[in-house]
Amino acid sequence: MEHSNCCLMLFITEQLKVLKIKVKYFAGFRTITGKKEEKIEIPQKTTISRLLEKLKIPGGEKKLILINGNRQPDNYHLKENDEVSIFPPIGGG
Repeated sequence: MEHSNCCLMLFITEQLKVLKIKVKYFAGFRTITGKKEEKIEIPQKTTISRLLEKLKIPGGEKKLILINGNRQPDNYHLKENDEVSIFPPIGGG
């Protein structure tokens, strides 16, 4: 019984870990957020999709998200010290 309590506590502790990341906003997203950048803490295993919800970035808004300068899928789990850049779509012609 003691072993299972230990494992449960370890599981809970693991789930409660927080990560520090930097979020940078560009163009219209600076207007939406009122910020150029911010450092925030997020729970471990937070995905890009969940981060956007937390930041209240409108889901219908088209956007380009880069993690440390690279595109990642929306289900990518953010890591300690990641730099998240949020851009409006870049068009050309």
